[in-house]
Amino acid sequence: MLDWSVEHVALNLLKDDDFVPIGADLVAIKTIDIHSHAFGDFETIVNVRFNHDKAMFEAQEVTARKYADGPEITSAMLRKVRIQDLIGAATPSCVYLSDSTGALINREGIWTGPLRLVTSYDVEEYHRTGPTDEALDWVSKVYTLARALRLPPAKAVAEEMLLPERTASNWISRARQAQLLDS
Repeated sequence: MLDWSVEHVALNLLKDDDFVPIGADLVAIKTIDIHSHAFGDFETIVNVRFNHDKAMFEAQEVTARKYADGPEITSAMLRKVRIQDLIGAATPSCVYLSDSTGALINREGIWTGPLRLVTSYDVEEYHRTGPTDEALDWVSKVYTLARALRLPPAKAVAEEMLLPERTASNWISRARQAQLLDS
C-alpha cells in the first residue's frame, strides 16, 4: 500500500474551471499535486494533469525533496519512485460524478472496488437485474475512469462490479453497442 496524500483546495472553494470533464458524466480536478513519503528518506511530489487528447492523467512534474535530517538523494533512490502507481492510487479521489447540470454528486455508500465508483447496493441490484441501461451506464463510468488511470478497463469493470471477467467483457460490449463507450 502506497503512502500518499493529495493537496488541493477544499472542494467547495474550487471553481467550475478547476474541473475537466473526462467522459461518462465524470469530472476531475484539472491539476493535482500528489505527495508521498513511501519511497525512502525523501518526499516525492508529482504534479498531475488530465490530458484530453490521450484521455488519461499524466505526470507533468516530479520533485524529490530531501528531509532536513535525511541523506542525500541518489539516483538509486529515485529509481524506486513508482509514478504511475501514485497516479493510479491518488487520482480516483479527485474524480467526481456530475449530473446533467454539471453539479457534483456526492455518493455515499460501501464501495465495492478500488476505484470507489460503484456501491455494494448498486452491485447487488445489477446482479439481480442484469445488464440494464443503468448498469451499462455504470460500466461506461468505470471503464472511462480506469482508462484515464491507465488501468486495464475490463479488469476494473470486473473488480468494481464484482463480475466474472467474461461477464464484464460482455457488458462492456453491450455498453459499446449502446454507444456509451468509444469503439
